[in-house]
Amino acid sequence: MVLRKLEICVPPSQRQRVLDALQEEGGIASEDHVGEHLVVVNAENCCKIELVCAAARSGELLGMLTSKCGVGVDYGTVSSASVASFRPHPSKLEDEFKAMCERFEETYKSQVKPKMKVKKFKYLSASTEKSVEELWNEIVDLSVDNNKFYLNLICADIIASIGLMVNSPVVVLSAMLIAPLMGPIMAGAFGMAVGNYPLMRSAIMAEFRATGATLLCSVFMACTAGWFFANSYVFPTSEMASRGYTPGLVGGVIIAAASGIVVGNAITSSGVNALVGVAISASLLPPITNSGILFIFHFLPCPRCENQSDFLWMAFISFALFFQNLVIIFLTACAVFKYQDLSKIGVTLSNMNATGLNLANIQVQNKLKCATGMSAWSDIEIDDGTLDPASDDPKNIGQNADEERPVVSSDYSCFRPFDEPVGIARPDFASNRHAPVFWHGLRRAMGYDPIAAENKPREGLSPGSGEEKGAEDAEKEPGV
Repeated sequence: MVLRKLEICVPPSQRQRVLDALQEEGGIASEDHVGEHLVVVNAENCCKIELVCAAARSGELLGMLTSKCGVGVDYGTVSSASVASFRPHPSKLEDEFKAMCERFEETYKSQVKPKMKVKKFKYLSASTEKSVEELWNEIVDLSVDNNKFYLNLICADIIASIGLMVNSPVVVLSAMLIAPLMGPIMAGAFGMAVGNYPLMRSAIMAEFRATGATLLCSVFMACTAGWFFANSYVFPTSEMASRGYTPGLVGGVIIAAASGIVVGNAITSSGVNALVGVAISASLLPPITNSGILFIFHFLPCPRCENQSDFLWMAFISFALFFQNLVIIFLTACAVFKYQDLSKIGVTLSNMNATGLNLANIQVQNKLKCATGMSAWSDIEIDDGTLDPASDDPKNIGQNADEERPVVSSDYSCFRPFDEPVGIARPDFASNRHAPVFWHGLRRAMGYDPIAAENKPREGLSPGSGEEKGAEDAEKEPGV
């Protein structure tokens, strides 16, 4: 069982709130809870709470602290680090304790109280060895088709093309090891399992783009280097022919289903190295490379090609083998993710992705104003509508100033999670947190209207003058 150490740093005023959440929502220190212990340290400028737990358990606690208490958003920080060794081991202690409780309950139920209500242990709700954040970070990295992704893909496709044409299983095997085609498939299956459809769509589109790039690269290799190997070897080679016959589709179904199960378990556990073996068995890259080569040689003159008229059909079968493997691995991996109760973490993932800048916090507003060179006490109030790309018109800025909107006046924010240590000055955006509300109210009480100030007549044009009226008429007439 993989262990994680949680370190939660919060202001002293929020100390009891976090501890209560860990006990009530997290279940720590309850009657049927064992293996997890809290260490509280009162530092100079914050309160630090430490906890060692299982990896999946750390994901649950991180999500709870963010959604229930706002740790990491409204105040405080929380981090997770790997633990190589710890005594007593939480999972081992839990297993032994549960076994002893079952024996005691059986004895108590048979000898003392026959109608005893047995308590159920609720220690881990996800049967994975990684937390939500760890899974999410790894999956998102797998779904990105950046320059490095295509560089590895093109190199793997070149190696596979040469291996197929020279009939070398070792060269084809080496191409399977470096091909990154499995990553977007796993990202799409994970997105479908947890209900994150934007992730699923982006991963599927990345896989389609990678498929197109692989086909183009194999066609290029067949047109450039293929003529040389076609004069030296009899086409199709055994490596090419084995992926172009219909009976290979039947065996591919079984191999792809087993590969999807293995890769799903590998992603959610520490056995990520199993992806190497799955990439070999699933055989994603060679079939699509073989399809491009056979398609080109169906039309090119090839004196040493046998049954050249069948190359087009063999190319279709080879591409069908790739597409079949892709779909089956996607569906089986998604089923594995759902079986491991990963569908339950969809809400946690949405909370994790939604947490960012709380625009209702006055410190966040002042920080944005200072960073953009504005006065911290400017009348422009920042909200979701202000930052909407549809409201780029400068006239729209400040239109919501008079509307009632809840503004959170707090000593802390994501920019200032707790107090500064001794010797560090408090930043300007975090000082006088009540000044903006008071200043805005005072200026409005004195008759200042930001909308009227924005729409006031320009210099040199008096209200109702002919020049101003002519300018307004010019704006109304589309042809002028």
